[in-house]
Amino acid sequence: MITSLNNPKIKSYAALKEKKYRDESRSFLIEGERLVLQAVASSAEINEIFVSAAAPKYIPKYPRAEILAEHVFAKLCDTETPQGVVAIVKKSDKPFNLPQKFSLILDGISDSGNLGAIIRTAAGLGYNDVYLYSCADPFSPKAVRASMGGIFSVNIYETGFTDLPKISAAATILGADMSGKLLDSITAEGNICIAIGSEAEGLSPEVRMLCEEFVSIPIVVVESLNAAVAAGIIMYKIKK
Repeated sequence: MITSLNNPKIKSYAALKEKKYRDESRSFLIEGERLVLQAVASSAEINEIFVSAAAPKYIPKYPRAEILAEHVFAKLCDTETPQGVVAIVKKSDKPFNLPQKFSLILDGISDSGNLGAIIRTAAGLGYNDVYLYSCADPFSPKAVRASMGGIFSVNIYETGFTDLPKISAAATILGADMSGKLLDSITAEGNICIAIGSEAEGLSPEVRMLCEEFVSIPIVVVESLNAAVAAGIIMYKIKK
């Protein structure tokens, strides 16, 4: 059992709460049995599993896991009430691929919770390719939790400006915009890529210029919808 907060391994993995160290190690941390089981089921590369001594029910379930004293386990966790098991997962090194069938461009989504929620919906609706342009880190603890395991079910590509024309050449990009055509009037075929911008700024000029059409959701009373909610509605209607 590891009992010291100064253990080099613990200090190294606790640093994964920061993007800099996630990028350097190509790894991220997941909390809770649901996420750990989903990582295993998706054949994600798991470096290590840790179980809290304060959660003895998990010890026989994960015989190869390292047991941590409660205060040491809490050092790894981002939540106030840790769930007793965490894992260190290696990021997938998938090469950049062009969109197939239904995909998303997320443009400037800076809220980790919204980002994770959109990834969760994308996974549920079969949008297999998600391209991130100037977004929050999808592997942050908050985004991973909000994705509810969706992070393991979709292809995540953190893209730059030079990737956007390649995506546009391979798919019809439909941009979400309040001044666009109503969803029910849109008919689209082939590879479809929906572009979702931030709530504050909308779509960036770089993404807007590649949109073939703009789509909107008819809204009553409120001025706008949360980005994750709007993305879910548009993804469902377009695929339907």
